[in-house]
Amino acid sequence: MIPLQTPPMNYVLLLSALLLTSVSVQAEPTPSDLPSTLTLGATEWCPYTCSNRAGAPGIVAEYLQHILQSEGIELDVMFLPWSRAVSAARSGQLDGLLTLVAGEAGGLLMTQTPTMFHQDCFFTTPDSDWQFADITSLQGILLGAVKDYGYGGRIDSYIASRRHDASHVLLLNGRQPELRLQKMLASQRIQVYLSDRNVAGWTQRQSTDSTPLRNAGCEAEVPFFLGLSPLRRWSKTLLEMLNKRLASPASHQLLRKIAAEYR
Repeated sequence: MIPLQTPPMNYVLLLSALLLTSVSVQAEPTPSDLPSTLTLGATEWCPYTCSNRAGAPGIVAEYLQHILQSEGIELDVMFLPWSRAVSAARSGQLDGLLTLVAGEAGGLLMTQTPTMFHQDCFFTTPDSDWQFADITSLQGILLGAVKDYGYGGRIDSYIASRRHDASHVLLLNGRQPELRLQKMLASQRIQVYLSDRNVAGWTQRQSTDSTPLRNAGCEAEVPFFLGLSPLRRWSKTLLEMLNKRLASPASHQLLRKIAAEYR
């Protein structure tokens, strides 16, 4: 029988060091590992996110700016057409997205606590008597909407099934989609368009050549969230912190205060 040999002491020390290094590399990030700057994609969606208002970046942008700053993190919002923002967040070119509806950008990690709620409505010209009741109401209607926006289950399914049918759905991409949809409605290039009620109202108040709108029915309110790329090792740690902060009564009070400034 060959006797077992005790490994040399220097071998044992080297092995221990390697194991400790391995554990250190694989350890979960701590709050001290969080980024100093968070770069999130967004699109022009005033009053929630606004690209051209100095000192007034939008309700959600300003709200999250305050929350992140209290944790020593600066918020950098990069405004892009929505499809490009989603693509950049998925590929890791951005840290995530500022506003995200569930199901809108698969693969991203989201806060469990919403940042806000929004409500999509159907808008027509004032002389129309069309009214939205359910999906069947859209038969024979040319609907305008924004490419890759999440409008909720049944509307998203309707748009997806007809996105290549120009007689039923017209999808816009690029900048200022809200203003462009309103102008297309006024020129009768579409019969109905879909938008958040606050965004539609804001665009009307801010534009000197806006067209009168008629609200022809709304979907239920939908929560939206902040989304982070799973490619960032600190994403889960940051989400845990945000979930706690967003759920606090002090944050709710701050949100109400900020929202009142955009009315």
